[in-house]
Amino acid sequence: MTESGSRYFFENDWKDAGNYHLALNTGHLHPEVCAELIKHMRDRVITDEAEKENIQRINELNLEQTIKHAILYEKEIPIHFLELAVSMEKVHLYGVANSPALVEAALAVARELAPNAELLSEIQVVQEYYFPMSS
Repeated sequence: MTESGSRYFFENDWKDAGNYHLALNTGHLHPEVCAELIKHMRDRVITDEAEKENIQRINELNLEQTIKHAILYEKEIPIHFLELAVSMEKVHLYGVANSPALVEAALAVARELAPNAELLSEIQVVQEYYFPMSS
């Protein structure tokens, strides 16, 4: 599998050990032992505050993907290299568009899906120029 092929959800590499607190080889451990280890780890690591933060971050990542999908695939707005960052009630949009109208259309989608968020656009407008071939 290619590096980009291992990024299924939220643009995170599922093979990166830094994304995990615990990894178990279930081929060598009984399921009951695995369940006990997971529960023990959860009780030690995941506080109520951490759980709230994790849920908030998952919701932010989900909103990023929802907005990106709506712009690119549902509305088919051609924003090249579109990336989003959602954090603390702010939605940042990054990318390249051919006109200010396309930027405004993308922002309208984001506004509809995140009506209470502050929208920040870093979408650059770059108009395409065509030069005639010299003879």
